[in-house]
Amino acid sequence: MKDEEWAEDLTQETFLHAFSHLSTFKEEARFSTWIWRIAHNLCLNHLKKRRVQEEEFVEQAHAAHTSQVEEDGLEGHIRHLLPQLSLEQRQVFEMYDLQRIPQKEIAVRLGIPYGTVRSRLYYARHHLRNLLKQRK
Repeated sequence: MKDEEWAEDLTQETFLHAFSHLSTFKEEARFSTWIWRIAHNLCLNHLKKRRVQEEEFVEQAHAAHTSQVEEDGLEGHIRHLLPQLSLEQRQVFEMYDLQRIPQKEIAVRLGIPYGTVRSRLYYARHHLRNLLKQRK
């Protein structure tokens, strides 16, 4: 899970689920296999749910960012700060936030994984946010 707290929570949830569904255990399989499958499925469900929430957050943040740029005139400041980003971060930021190209299409155009696009966009925004704070 790459997150100790989530791993602990899902472990607890696994044992609670196993205990409450003990009557469904078929002795044809080993108990360890059955409980491992419960844990595996709970982890997959958690990751799917988290991915959907992250995608919704990114879209909401993008919409809020777009309206903020239009209202506050930040686009000029941001364009002035873009050279301070790495080339990879600047490309992804410009394509997504300024040219409105979907992240999956950016991945195809640049020949990089979708996750890399998301990562570069996150770090570009983080870096720009820090630079904007320094300017105030």
